[in-house]
Amino acid sequence: MDNDNEPITRKLAKFLVISTISYKTTELAKSIADDYTQFEKDSLAVKLGSGAISLVVTSKLKPHTDKLVDKTADFIDAKRAERRTKKDNEKKD
Repeated sequence: MDNDNEPITRKLAKFLVISTISYKTTELAKSIADDYTQFEKDSLAVKLGSGAISLVVTSKLKPHTDKLVDKTADFIDAKRAERRTKKDNEKKD
């Protein structure tokens, strides 16, 4: 479930993480199929199969990666707020 109030940078980070996982999974599946079967890496069966594997893996990992991105973004936001508060206090003194 996407939150419409979510900052665009957070949405972009989630998209990039999922895209990276998808790409790496597809390449790994192609490599395994090429090494351990009679099919070539460029065959249609391998492309379709590795794409399907990639879709399944990314759909299973998406809730976990979203939580990790949110947790990391919240940590960064908290550190920025802390730093901003510290700078404001130094300016007042």
